[in-house]
Amino acid sequence: MDIIIKYLRNPMEVGVYNYKCILDFSTLDDYLKSLIDKYKKSLEGKKGVLKSVSERRISRLSEILKEFEEELEEVSDEEFFEALTKTFQSFAILDDFPVDLINLFYRERERKLPSGKIRKIRIPRGHPTNIFASRIDTGIKDVFAIEKEPINGMKWLFDVVTIKENGLLAFKKYAECIPPIKERMKVLKERKQFSTRYTFRPYPLATRLWIEDEVSINVPSDLKSFLQGAIQYIFSNEWRTSIVLSAICVESVLADLYEETHKKPAPDVPLGDLFRQVKGKIDFPSDIVRAIEMTNDARISAVHRSRFPVSDREAINALYGATNFTLWYVSQF
Repeated sequence: MDIIIKYLRNPMEVGVYNYKCILDFSTLDDYLKSLIDKYKKSLEGKKGVLKSVSERRISRLSEILKEFEEELEEVSDEEFFEALTKTFQSFAILDDFPVDLINLFYRERERKLPSGKIRKIRIPRGHPTNIFASRIDTGIKDVFAIEKEPINGMKWLFDVVTIKENGLLAFKKYAECIPPIKERMKVLKERKQFSTRYTFRPYPLATRLWIEDEVSINVPSDLKSFLQGAIQYIFSNEWRTSIVLSAICVESVLADLYEETHKKPAPDVPLGDLFRQVKGKIDFPSDIVRAIEMTNDARISAVHRSRFPVSDREAINALYGATNFTLWYVSQF
């Protein structure tokens, strides 16, 4: 998590990895049909319970594929990829499905049969992972900030940002392990970026990754809740509410510091006033002063609705300030 914490403190210094490509899903249904046909052929000459179970599996997969094809004309962007993920999870029971995706959806477990033989079975991992959606990956300790848009037909432009190179490699691995997608993939760009256009895109996800990791064990639960809420409202495009929650996080830390230094309850005053009173007792580093000011500036913009329009930029600035102040607080007190 060291690189994630370094990123949270200074995204532009650490930089991010950016990958742009065009993925073509137009032949995906034919590919899934071919997997069913191959599975059917593997059953030729087999009898008994195994064949009966396999035939039911074939029937179910055929129904799932038909349902997926029928949904393609009606679903929205996100619903398409959610439906695709569920379809992949169903087909991942087949041995000829890409191994990387099988391991993503299932884990192997050994079961001892009455005969004494050991048989390996696949156990679903729970909620299926949508490899085409923005998410955190606790396994590799990285995040995927993914923007996508349809080009024409079943072609999609993907713009992926990760903090680590391993994250970028993971996205490519999952996309390229699907034969019909790999064959038609067109890479447009792959490089490390340091501008704010890219570096702050994964910031909410990175904050969530840090909060949910054991390294944040010293962060008080109420501060985690404020940050989690701020992140959730960013994803919901509720910028003002997100900013307010980030500001409450900063106010809560300042109240703690006030009570530690003044040995009396913190006054009920605005964030800026409370900061000035605490600053008289604590010599804050310049970067932490700036972090607090960024959150307060965003709070002012959010509160004065008629004068200052707010956007995702202000919400992320507020989250950046709150996250950095919290990181500093738990490391010093």
